[in-house]
Amino acid sequence: MKLITGITNGKPEDLTQFYENCKFFEGKKVDIDIKLHSDKRSIPQNRSYWLLRVQPITAWLRDLGNDVTEDDVHYFLKAKFLGYKIKTINGKEVKILRSTKELSTIQFAEYMESIAIHFSGLGLILKDPDQKDFLDKEEKNN
Repeated sequence: MKLITGITNGKPEDLTQFYENCKFFEGKKVDIDIKLHSDKRSIPQNRSYWLLRVQPITAWLRDLGNDVTEDDVHYFLKAKFLGYKIKTINGKEVKILRSTKELSTIQFAEYMESIAIHFSGLGLILKDPDQKDFLDKEEKNN
């Protein structure tokens, strides 16, 4: 069960759903974790990533003679800027590429910025997702 609520005067603002869900655990011990809420990366952020990072980098790399797909570039960017997490599967430690789905909106914005900074050093200037021409395209697509 996951509950997202605000805190006012040191108390949760709405516990109605919490109390409803607690009925399913009657008589059992449960762990309750409280942490700051963080929004996951948004769908518009993901669209801007593919439009303003993956596609131009793919085109640039192809212009340089590389045989790459957008998925190749996506996995390359994740490996370079997000890295791997270690999971134990069947008793063995395995490196698994981190997913952009795990990032908060702030972490995703930092990921986008890191990519732009890296590629600007290589001579490829990538557009900022907040630029007017991007916003105009997004409005036309909606």
